[in-house]
Amino acid sequence: MVATRAKIVPASTVQSVLREETILLFASPTNLSPRVLLGLPWFMLMLVSQAASGEEFMLHDLDELIVQSQPSRKGSVEILMLPRISVVGEAGSLPRDRKTDYLMDLLGRFGVDPLPDVHEEMVFRSKGGREVRVYLEASVAQQMREAEVVIGDPLKLSGYHVYNSQHGPGILVSDYENLEMTWLDWVRKWFASPPPREEP
Repeated sequence: MVATRAKIVPASTVQSVLREETILLFASPTNLSPRVLLGLPWFMLMLVSQAASGEEFMLHDLDELIVQSQPSRKGSVEILMLPRISVVGEAGSLPRDRKTDYLMDLLGRFGVDPLPDVHEEMVFRSKGGREVRVYLEASVAQQMREAEVVIGDPLKLSGYHVYNSQHGPGILVSDYENLEMTWLDWVRKWFASPPPREEP
């Protein structure tokens, strides 16, 4: 059994519980299913880079993040220690229900108490057309509904990179920002959902 001491710095509901808290993580390939791989080197580089830049959430290119988040072993899951990230893209779906048992279990292992209210997701689309399903905190999903976010709207999502799997990065979104649409966004949105034709 290998013990690794690391500092985690989450935010929103998670942040209020774990800010500046040091925990002891234990990893053993024999007692984790699916096999969990700790992404410690990448995480430590993330912390150093964040500290140097002074950014609350580090902005990542979503296309690169999706490609680089594929685990080193097929079928495995790499658990990260909640680095704070932001990504820019467009809404690929509206908020919708999603099972979150796995996410809640991981957050529980990090000592998050109380757990955030998470029971929804949305599809988020990169500029290159790649898609990833992201978890939404309940407050974020509600804000999107109140703002009448629609498919194709350009958004900036901020939150926590919890894990990597063959399905892409597991991201818990704790905040979002509407971005102004460019003419290219309007064209892309029109072709994605053209207006209905009037009956003759």
